[in-house]
Order: sequence, then structure tokens, then C-alpha cells
Amino acid sequence: MSNTMKFGCATATRAAFKISASFIAGIVLLALSGQAHAGAVLEQSSSATGTTSAAPAWSTKAVTAGHLLIAVVQWQTTTASNGVVTAPAGWALAAASSHNFGTSSANIVNANIYYYENGPARAKSATETFSVSSSTGIVVQIAEVSGIVISGSLDVAGTQNAAGATSITVSSSSATSTGPELAIGAFGTDGSKNNQELSGASAPFFDLGSGDVSGPATDELGTYSPSISAGTIVTETISSNNKPSNMVAAIATFKVSTATYYWAGAGGYAKRPPSPPAAKCYGYFDDGGCWSTTS
Repeated sequence: MSNTMKFGCATATRAAFKISASFIAGIVLLALSGQAHAGAVLEQSSSATGTTSAAPAWSTKAVTAGHLLIAVVQWQTTTASNGVVTAPAGWALAAASSHNFGTSSANIVNANIYYYENGPARAKSATETFSVSSSTGIVVQIAEVSGIVISGSLDVAGTQNAAGATSITVSSSSATSTGPELAIGAFGTDGSKNNQELSGASAPFFDLGSGDVSGPATDELGTYSPSISAGTIVTETISSNNKPSNMVAAIATFKVSTATYYWAGAGGYAKRPPSPPAAKCYGYFDDGGCWSTTS
């Protein structure tokens, strides 16, 4: 559901006795109970690399409180302990894929998905630092997603590994319990932290970064699909362009919020504010009227 819902022309002069298109739309939808799916929306993402720690920043804009925060963490190590990840306070592990391939120079490859549901507000340029006790290279990709339930968001997950492969396929261990759901994929190879070279995520997945321009360190290291149907075994395939690689993969899904929105007229405003105040108004019609989640 768009933050700005346009019905009719905002600039048209309305006669005194003319009922606005917005009002009509509101009444009609209210009569139909007006249940609307806001949908999962990728608000922003960024990434950082390091040896034993990485601290990507919320570089596009400030984070809005209540949104789901996602982190994909990929690293390699040569020690049997795999390295212990220390995540920032509030973050929880959704899925972890790790395998000791034995013959690789960085023989243990790992890819984890972390999440922070009902996340706090974060200032623009604030960072999220993830560290590993033992690593030859770590990549962290973070994302902010709106439209996710604020509690009990994690639904299903799965992991996979493949030795000497040019692609890997990972599936959730069970079917999604609700719909729609957001799916997140995490992948890693035994290439260096600056040369993962992953590509070709299968439909309906997209690069969690900015398309395919995020560079070889983070290209499709993390992926997402915003609208997975209920009852789906979620499956994704991705390729390694670097070489036949030792690869790991993890996948996790999160429940999208569904809410009933009520016509709230002009929202009690003398004039339309520049953006919808979340406490009162979910989104605007063309004349300043809005939808509310409360009444």
C-alpha cells in the first residue's frame, strides 16, 4: 500500500457540493472492511568488510523505529572453532550455515542471517558492528525493511553447502506458515572478502544491495524476496562467477504485517503535513484525507 494514495487530481478545483474522489474511495473501501497489506519494503541497505570485524552504516537515511533490521554476515576462517560472532545488542540469529571444506586456504566458510525485529530508531550514519573471534575476512551487509510484524516475525529457515561448485541451491526446512512473507538469503564462498562474485539469484529473489552494482565483495551476498506466498517451501539458487567454489547458503523468512486500515477523513489536521505521522495516519489521499490503523 503506497504511502501516498492518489484518487483523482489533487490540483482540480472541487465545487462546494462535489464529494471528493478520495472521500468516495474511503467510504467504499471502508464498506468492504478495507483490509490492506502494507507489504515488505526494502528501505535501505549498506555493507562493510574487514578482517575480524565490520561496521556498515545506515548511510542512506535514519532508521525508522518499528522496522525489521537484517544483517547478512559472511566470513572464512581456518580454525576449527569457526570463530564466534559477536552481534550488536538486540540482534538475534535467524539462520547459520557453516561447513569445513578441508582443502580450501580458508577452509571453513560461514554465512549467517541476523535480525532485529521492531528495531529502534537509528540516526543516519549510525553503524552496526559485527565481529568474529577468528576470521581471515568478514563481510557484513545490513538492511532496513518496513511492513514486518513487530513480534514473532521469524517463520522458517534452512541451510545448505556445496563443495567445488559453480552454484548452490538452498531451501527452507518447512513451508511458510503465513503469507505474504519476506525471504532473506545469505551466501558465501571461499573467495576473499573482496571477491565473492556471486550472481544470478533465481526468481523471485533480488540483490539486497543496489542491484548488481555493489561490487564483487557484496554482489548478491544477501538477497531478498518481499512477497512469498503462504504454504511455500522457499528455494533459491545462486551462482559463483569466481571459480568452482566451496559455497554455503542460508535462508530465512519473516512474516509481513497485515492490518485493517480505517478511513480517518482529514485526520484532524488544519492542512496536510509533509509526511504521514505514524501515530495517526498510515497514508494520504490526494486531498489530505488519510487512513489510520486505529479508527
